[in-house]
Amino acid sequence: MGSEETIRIVPTHVITSSQDVPLVDAAEIMRRNNISCLLVTRGGMPVGILTERDLARFLERVGGDVTGYQVRDVMSAAVVTISENEDMFAAYSLMCGKNIRHLVVVDEQGRAVGVKTFSDLMRRLGEEYLSEMKTVGEVMTRDVLTVGPDQTVREALRIMGQRGLSCVLVVEGDRPLGILTERDLTRLVSFDHSAGTRVVREVMSAPVSSVSPGDYAFEAVARMESLGVRHQAVTDDSGRLLGLITQTDLVATLVKRYAQLEFMVRKRTRQLVRKNEELEYSNQQLRHLDEMKSAFLSSVSHELRTPLTSLLGFAKITGRIFTERFAPLVGDSPSLLKFSQRISRNLEVMTQEGERMTRLINDFLDLTKIEAGRVEWRDKLIPVTDFVLHACHAVRGQFEAKPGVELRTHVAEGLPQVFVDMDRMLQVMVNLLSNAAKFTDAGSVTVSAASIDDAFVEIQVADTGRGIPPQSLHKVFDKFQQVERCSAEGNSEGTGLGLAICKEIIQHYGGRIWVESEPGQGSAFKFRLPAAQPSRSGYGAILTGVPSDGGDEADPLILAVDDSPGIRDYLEQLFRDDGFRIVTVGDGQSALAAAEEMLPRCIVMDLMMPGMEGSEAIRRLRENPATENIPVVVLSAYPYRSQAGGDVVLPKPVDEEQLLQAVRGLIRGGRIKGRKCILVPNPKGQGNMLMISAGKLRYVRPEELQENFTQRFSGTMFLSGGAKDQRTLRKLSEIDDVVVMILPENEDD
Repeated sequence: MGSEETIRIVPTHVITSSQDVPLVDAAEIMRRNNISCLLVTRGGMPVGILTERDLARFLERVGGDVTGYQVRDVMSAAVVTISENEDMFAAYSLMCGKNIRHLVVVDEQGRAVGVKTFSDLMRRLGEEYLSEMKTVGEVMTRDVLTVGPDQTVREALRIMGQRGLSCVLVVEGDRPLGILTERDLTRLVSFDHSAGTRVVREVMSAPVSSVSPGDYAFEAVARMESLGVRHQAVTDDSGRLLGLITQTDLVATLVKRYAQLEFMVRKRTRQLVRKNEELEYSNQQLRHLDEMKSAFLSSVSHELRTPLTSLLGFAKITGRIFTERFAPLVGDSPSLLKFSQRISRNLEVMTQEGERMTRLINDFLDLTKIEAGRVEWRDKLIPVTDFVLHACHAVRGQFEAKPGVELRTHVAEGLPQVFVDMDRMLQVMVNLLSNAAKFTDAGSVTVSAASIDDAFVEIQVADTGRGIPPQSLHKVFDKFQQVERCSAEGNSEGTGLGLAICKEIIQHYGGRIWVESEPGQGSAFKFRLPAAQPSRSGYGAILTGVPSDGGDEADPLILAVDDSPGIRDYLEQLFRDDGFRIVTVGDGQSALAAAEEMLPRCIVMDLMMPGMEGSEAIRRLRENPATENIPVVVLSAYPYRSQAGGDVVLPKPVDEEQLLQAVRGLIRGGRIKGRKCILVPNPKGQGNMLMISAGKLRYVRPEELQENFTQRFSGTMFLSGGAKDQRTLRKLSEIDDVVVMILPENEDD
C-alpha cells in the first residue's frame, strides 16, 4: 500500500481574502463556494486563516451580531503550513499534532498554493484503503454530544466550544431530529446578524443523514461524498441514536490501519534481513566446505592417477609383449590357444577399465578445478570449424563401430571466430558426440554450426536416438546425474559429470547450453558462444593492436540507475538471472558516486529522474577520468530524440533480450564513441571492407564510404593497396581523428 507509492499532496485552487474584508462578506464567500475556510494572504504569502470553527467561537463570544467586524478580528494569525512535496501522512500527523483541521500548502518560496483538509485526506486515500476498514459500528463515536431543539444557538455554540466539536446532534428523546454544524453557522452569519439568540430548531439541518452500525465504513464515506456532508448519525433499525461517524473518525482509522501495515512491513523486513544474514553465513560455510571438498577431490584424484598410470602402463606393456613373444609359441595346442586368448581378453579388460577409470578421474579433476577457479585457460582466436571438425574426426571410430549410424556435418561458411581454449572446446564437442553415438542405435548424428546475428555462434549436435523423458530434461546438466534415455536397456556408464563439465566450460565463456528432446524422436544438444574478432593471416598484428576494455568476466558488475523502485527491482532480477552482479541507485547524484567507487563494466541509465537527470549524470561521467570510458545504455521513453551521451539508446518498455545483448556487446567491446576502427579487405575478394569497431563486425560496401560515413567512424582504417580510388581516399581524409593505412595487396610486396 503506502510503502509502494507515497500519497503526495496535490495542491488545489485556493480562495483567498484580504484581512480587511467585512466578516459578513467573508462568510458569504465561504457559503457560496461551499468551503470550510478562507485563506488570508498578503502578496501571495499566508498571513492568516478564517475557519468555520473561528466563526463559531466568535459567534458564541459576541452573542450573534457580527456587524462591523472584519476578517482580521476573527482569523487565526498563526498559520500552520506544509510543503507541497510532503505526503498525506505527514499532513495528517501535523494536523493531529497541532489539533487543526486545515493545513496551508506552500511552495519552495513560501507562497500559498492550496489548503488541505480532512475531506481532502479522505479523497486522496481512496477506496483501496477504505475497503480494508471495518464497519461503521467499530469506528463510530459512541459518546455523542446532543442538544434539545428548543435550546438557543448560543447555548449550542458554548457546548461545541467547550468540547472542541464541529457539530452537535439535535435530539428529542432518543431520536435524532437534525444536526447543527459549523457550516450551518457560516450560513447564518452571512444572512442573519442575530443568529445567536435563535433556537436550534430554526437553524439546524434536518433531517439528519444516518447509517446503520453494520454498514461498511467505505459505504458511509461514499454516502458522505454524494450528500456533501461530513457527519452522519448512526441509528439502529428502529431509528434510535447509537453514535456519530465523522470524517475525522474515518481518517484516524485509515491512518491507524496504515501505521499497522507499516509496522508489519518493517517487522517482516527485519525478519528477512536477519534471515538473509543467516543464509549468507550458511552460504559462506557451504562455500568453505565446497572449497575444501574440491581441494580434497583434486588432491585425491591426483594421488589416484599415479598408481593408475603405472597399472595401465604395465597392462599395455604386458599385452604387447605377450602378443609379440608368447602368442607365437602356442602353436596348434588347443588348450594353450584357449589359455592365450583368455590372457589377451583379460589384458584388454584391464586396459579398457584402466582407461575408463582415467576418464572418470579426469572428469573429477576437471570439475573440481573449474569450480575452484584453478583452471588455466589457454584462450586464443580460433575458427569454429577447427574444433568442430577436429572433434568429429576424433570420434569417427565410435561411429565406424556402429554401421547403422551416420555422422554428418553442416557447418556454414564465413563463421566468426571465437576466443576460447581449443582443448576445452574439443572436450565439449567430444562429450556431446560420444553421448550421441552411445544412445543412437540407427539413423544419424548431425553436427551443425551457424552464426546468430553476427554476435553468437550456435553449435548443435542432433541425433535420431532414443530421446530423453520430459521429466529428466531439467537435470541433464546437473552433477552426478546419469539421465536414462528412453530405452528399456539403458546405458549409465560414467560419473554423470560430462555434461556438467560442458555446462561449466560454456558458461565460462559467457555462453549457454541446453537440450531439446522428444521421447523416440532423438535429442538436440545446443550451445552458443559469443563471437570474437577474426584473426587472419597477414593481419594478426593489426588486430592485436585494437584497444580493448578487457575480456569477458564470469560475473561483470552493472550499475542500474532509475528513480522507479519497480524498474530497479526489475533490472536487478533481469541481470542477476543472466549471471551479472548489479548495484541499483535511484538518482543521478548517487550514480556518480557509485560509478566512481565501484567502476562498473556498464551503466544502464534512465533519463527522466528528479534532481539530477540522466543526461546530466552522463555528462559528468564523461568529464571524470575515472569513469569516462564506462559504456552507458540509455533507457528512454523518447529514444529517438537524443542519445544524451549514451553509447546505446533503448526504448521503454525495454526488450529484455535487446538490453542484455547491448550490455554484453558493450562489455566485450567497450565504448563505441572514440574507439579505434579497422577496415580490412573482404577475404572473399568482393571488394567490400570488413569493419571492426568496439567488438562488432560487419561488411561495408565501397559506396557506403561516399555516404554519411563520417558520423559513424573514428579511429584507424587499414585498406588494401587496391583501394586507391581518389574519391574514396579524399572522403576518408575528411573524417576527424582517422589515420588511413594503405596495406600491400600481398605479403610479398
